[in-house]
Amino acid sequence: GSHAIGRVDVRALAQRAAEKAVLAADQGEVPAGEYTTILEPAAVGELLYFLLYGSSFCHFSGLALREGQSFFAGRMGQKLFGDNITLRDDVLHPDQWGVAFDAEGVPRKSLTLIDKGVAAAMTYDRATARAAGAEPTGHGLAVPNVYGSFPQNIVLMGGSTPVEEMIRATRRGILVTRLWYIRLVDPADLIVTGLTRDGTFLIEDGKIAKGL
Repeated sequence: GSHAIGRVDVRALAQRAAEKAVLAADQGEVPAGEYTTILEPAAVGELLYFLLYGSSFCHFSGLALREGQSFFAGRMGQKLFGDNITLRDDVLHPDQWGVAFDAEGVPRKSLTLIDKGVAAAMTYDRATARAAGAEPTGHGLAVPNVYGSFPQNIVLMGGSTPVEEMIRATRRGILVTRLWYIRLVDPADLIVTGLTRDGTFLIEDGKIAKGL
């Protein structure tokens, strides 16, 4: 998806889908164990959803933090992820779209929610910000609601290594195109379970060996 039709390369997408279908035609199995796993962007996004909204509330909501429901309750300022994880909410990012103010009329602030693995910021509506002694961030929802606020323009700051190069650098591993049937197992520690779909492949010596 994109907000500009010219940025959707239909031919390349169709070609890639066809190639994956051919590679997955003769599927095999591998024994259970630990494998280097490369997640394509869609799979990353499906996991990211549970960090954001997967518990019937938003973990980055100041209200959820105040009520102790958020995964980040008691963990703000701590390093919880790798150095390569920086997560922002930015309505002005070129890959995002939306209005520049929230349902309460507050201008949206660009927030770095996770900064190089460190839990750095929360979103606040007017009421929760007042209770917490903070400033509203422009992420408030129409009232009445039970969520308070949540980020709506998520940007995961990626690296510069394409998936193809990751595959070439992997001696033995698994490539995952997408996930589905993801379910929350433990909301306190954000443990989820799920299945793969739309192309799962064994990587051997830097090449896709077969579908799984």
